[in-house]
Amino acid sequence: MSASSEDGYNYQFEGKVTGEIDVPLDAVDFTVLYEKRAQKYLIYTRSEDPEILQVLESSDGRHFTKRFAIKTPFGLQFSIVDGGEYYVAYGQSLFESDVIDVDYRYPVKAVSKDGLNWQLAEDQPVGPWKGNRIYCSPTAVIKMDDGYYFY
Repeated sequence: MSASSEDGYNYQFEGKVTGEIDVPLDAVDFTVLYEKRAQKYLIYTRSEDPEILQVLESSDGRHFTKRFAIKTPFGLQFSIVDGGEYYVAYGQSLFESDVIDVDYRYPVKAVSKDGLNWQLAEDQPVGPWKGNRIYCSPTAVIKMDDGYYFY
């Protein structure tokens, strides 16, 4: 479904999201990005390969007509933050456990200029998390004036 809001609190139902694509429109565990330079919406959703994401595209946010398959350096459940000249995504790691310098307690940080081509960022997150598993979710990230906040 699609809903819009002027203030982020009060939403108005717009209708069902539809698509004219080769396969049924199914967005599972999805993330949405409005790519302002191209003035299009991108919905990222699951594919059969965990290293590949399906991407649906729309110019109005309701009618999706294209599907891309993209490879990303992070898992499906991720957040995208607009960094101005580029987008920043925080997601769960896809790396093999024998890769050096991968700490699964922290989310993976990637950057993109167009929302389709993602590369690992040189500055990966470090923080106060302890233990052998992720304690913060990369699915809820907010950018504030004084930094990024994970929930």
